Amino acid sequence: MDQYHLWLRLLCSVRPTYENDELLTTYFLSVFGSHPEDLEQFLASLHDVLRSSKIHEENVTTAVQYLRILSPLCDRFGLFEQKSLLDTLCFRISDPDGYSHIEQSFRLYKKKSSLIVRRITKQLSLLLESSGIPCDIGGRYKHLYSIAKKMKVKHYRSLLSLQDIFAFRIIVEEHDPRICFDLLNLLHDTYTPIADRFKDYISIPKVNGYQSIHTVLTGVTPDLTFPIEVQIRTRAMHEFSEHGLASHWLYARAKKTTLPQARERKLLEHYRFLSDELLQEDQQVFCITPKGDLLPLQAGATARDFADRIHTELGCTMTAAMVNERIVEPDHLLAHGDCVRIITASSNRVHAS
Repeated sequence: MDQYHLWLRLLCSVRPTYENDELLTTYFLSVFGSHPEDLEQFLASLHDVLRSSKIHEENVTTAVQYLRILSPLCDRFGLFEQKSLLDTLCFRISDPDGYSHIEQSFRLYKKKSSLIVRRITKQLSLLLESSGIPCDIGGRYKHLYSIAKKMKVKHYRSLLSLQDIFAFRIIVEEHDPRICFDLLNLLHDTYTPIADRFKDYISIPKVNGYQSIHTVLTGVTPDLTFPIEVQIRTRAMHEFSEHGLASHWLYARAKKTTLPQARERKLLEHYRFLSDELLQEDQQVFCITPKGDLLPLQAGATARDFADRIHTELGCTMTAAMVNERIVEPDHLLAHGDCVRIITASSNRVHAS
């Protein structure tokens, strides 16, 4: 079995419980921790398959499990571009009615807000030009799945109740964090900031390496009744936020050089550490029970070890096992992703534990 199908089997064959989610996250984090480019490739393959296939039960399961397990993992690895594409696609597949409702409301919001966005962009551009600092200003709307999650958490019935659907981005060309803070001061001197909405991810980056300043302002235009979010970062920070750790590593390996910055090196060491700690240097295999639960065993475990782990009596009475729909001997070595059923001596029946 190739790696892609192994990961897909683990993702889709395990039933959704808190314990299974934790074990799956541990497994994937350990696998991709030392090879984040593998996660990037897996996500690309997953996107191609889901996008080109008709919606059926198997794809719905894959989409639901992606949103439960892999989407949060993308955050931890900083793969925001791939995450946004798959989040939207899997949201549409797993909840077509919810997606349609949000999509229609979002289209209406964009139509109503486009004039305001252009006006604010122009206002901010004039202010930034006066500073003489080379930078670009743009913006982005939150993705549909992100909007849906925020509405659910805040118990909003209408998308229009959200105040931060659109965020403006100021990207500084020179890689100097001090310039970002100069622009922040300029914005705060000109407009009114909301103090409890300020976040400094430059001085204290997120665990995935994301760096940016987030501030929320009021009074940008006289007729604007809601606050706006502004993000300030350098071009290098922006590239990292879009493509994440994996792209930096791939670049570094292709050039046979070190990673571009000390921050990326520290991140890579962090993920390698997690990989070694969580999988204990490949000393575990993760197998699947007939009920769809994930069962971690020591590397080198056999089908009998699997039975003993479930119940000692089951190990004593087993005569064979069915691994991935194939009958094997009790001393058969197990591998990651194996679906295991135990056959007992009593009428050679298959045990469904």
